[in-house]
Amino acid sequence: LQYVGKRADQQWVGWTPTDVELDSYMIVNLSYNQQVAKHFSVSVQAHNIFNEKYENSAGYSTEGRSVYAEMEYSF
Repeated sequence: LQYVGKRADQQWVGWTPTDVELDSYMIVNLSYNQQVAKHFSVSVQAHNIFNEKYENSAGYSTEGRSVYAEMEYSF
């Protein structure tokens, strides 16, 4: 769970900076990892599971919901 409150930023239009206030947001990430054998594990991660629309910097959007799966074998 990640919460970021309202904050000040600047957005550039041409050569002129404009003061803006970015909205607050909350994103939820989940992950699960399971060791299935002595040298083998699997994991799954879900980022921004509620597909929250937000900006970390004025004018630049961020990725929406995403899911990753991984299998790992170690020697």
